[in-house]
Amino acid sequence: IILTSVMLDSPNLPVEIDNPVAKDLFVYPNPFRDNLTIKNSDKFEKISITDISGRLIIETENQSQTNSLNLSSLEPGIYFLILEKDGVRAVKEIVKM
Repeated sequence: IILTSVMLDSPNLPVEIDNPVAKDLFVYPNPFRDNLTIKNSDKFEKISITDISGRLIIETENQSQTNSLNLSSLEPGIYFLILEKDGVRAVKEIVKM
């Protein structure tokens, strides 16, 4: 999966329009069960996950080029992965099975 853009329709959620900074970002597997891998995330400083209503679930500082997030505590559903640096956001819809 190559993250390029996602348009969201809620005022509580970030809106992303074609982000060239995120062109080499890979998020997999999606849908996922327990672990989600984010590859080439070194361009970003912060990683966040929100639920579909925009409520912040997880927020962490980026640790490396490839991050593996243990999300086993999340309930099955749709979430948004948000990566940020200097006000630039890349947003990806992710699904927990």
